[in-house]
Amino acid sequence: MPAYVDQLASPKSIASKHLAAMASGIKKHMKTDPAFLESNYSVDTSYFALKKLPAQPLKKEVQK
Repeated sequence: MPAYVDQLASPKSIASKHLAAMASGIKKHMKTDPAFLESNYSVDTSYFALKKLPAQPLKKEVQK
């Protein structure tokens, strides 16, 4: 995770491109299938120790 967070400093990094793609998908599902997002989050928290990103760029992207 530290390498991923470090890469977010560069907008052209693989991590930044990945996060942008995920933000776009989440934004789409917020409008079309919010129940899926809730279900998916529940599954993710069951399997993974999720951590917040320090700058929370996803939060800004999703609110657009």
